[in-house]
Amino acid sequence: MSKISYQKAGVDFRFANKIVPQIKKLVKTTRRSEVIDDIGPFAALFQLQRYREPVLVSSADGVGNKLSMALALGKLDTIGIDLVAMNVNDVLAMGAEPLFFLDYIGLGKDQKKFLKPLIKGMVQGCQLAGCALIGGETAEMPGVYGKGKLGFAGFVVGVVEKKNIVDGKKIRAGDIILGLASSGIHANGFSLVNKMFKPDRSLLSPTKIYVSSVLKILRLLPVRGLVHVTGGGFFDNISRILPKNVDAHIKEGSWPIPRIFKAVQQKSKLTRDDMFHIFNMGIGFLIIFPKEQAFEAKRILEDTERAYIIGKIEKGNGSVIIHS
Repeated sequence: MSKISYQKAGVDFRFANKIVPQIKKLVKTTRRSEVIDDIGPFAALFQLQRYREPVLVSSADGVGNKLSMALALGKLDTIGIDLVAMNVNDVLAMGAEPLFFLDYIGLGKDQKKFLKPLIKGMVQGCQLAGCALIGGETAEMPGVYGKGKLGFAGFVVGVVEKKNIVDGKKIRAGDIILGLASSGIHANGFSLVNKMFKPDRSLLSPTKIYVSSVLKILRLLPVRGLVHVTGGGFFDNISRILPKNVDAHIKEGSWPIPRIFKAVQQKSKLTRDDMFHIFNMGIGFLIIFPKEQAFEAKRILEDTERAYIIGKIEKGNGSVIIHS
C-alpha cells in the first residue's frame, strides 16, 4: 500500500498558507473602527461603541440554487454580494445596523480557483453594507464538495438600540406601505428558474443591498415596519410582522413588474398568487410608515432608490391581500 498524505487526500495546506495573506489584503478594505484585529489567530474581535442599550441582531443565510447557476456559468464574482445581501437585509428588517460578517466556503478538489472571486464578491457586498468582513472558514472537503457542488453560507451580526427595534408591533390601520425596487430575482426562486431557463448571466444580477437607504430613513422618520422580501414572497414575509388586528392591502400595478417575472409566469403557468408567494415581483424591501410621513419618506428614499407607494394597512386579521 502506497504512503497516504493529506495532500493526496485532497487537502493542500500550502494553498491555505499562500492564500491567507491575499484574503487579509482584500478584507482589510471592509474594516470598521470597532474591529480590534483584522483577522485574529483563532477568532475575530469587535468592540461595540456608542450604544446605551445595545441589542445584537444575528442572521445566517445562503444563496440557494442561484449558486448552481453561477457554477454552471463559471461566474462567481457577484454571488458573494448576494450572500452578504441576504444576511444584512434580514438584520436591517429589525432596524439594525450590520456590524460584521463571517462566511463559510466548502471546496472540493480543483475548486480552489473559486475562492478569490467568492471573497471579492463578499468584500464588495460588505463595502455596500458598511459592515466588516472579519473572518470565516474555508474547508477543503473533496469527499463532500466538487463536481458542481460548493458550500457557501454567511453569518452577520448587527446592532440596534433597544428602544429603536422595529418589529411591527406599532403598525396601525391607516399606515402606508412603501416598496423599494429589487434588482431582479435576487436569490429566491432559483429552484424553479433553473428548471425553466438555461444558465444566463443576466439572471445573476446581485441582490440589492438596502442598508444605506433604510438606515438613513430610520434616523429621519418614524418607521413602523420593515420587510425583506425573500423566500415566501409578499404573503409570507409581510405576514410575519403584521399585528393580528390589521391586514396589508397591496395594489398590483403600483410599481413596474420586471419582464423576467412575466417570463417565469408564462413558462411555469403559475397563478398570480403563486408568483407573489415565491418571488419578490420587483420589490425587494418594504417600509411601513404612518400616513402623515409616507410622502416625505418617498421623497427622501427616491434620492437613492426607486421607491413606490404600493399599499396600505387596514383593520383585519393579519392577512396579506393583493388587489389587481
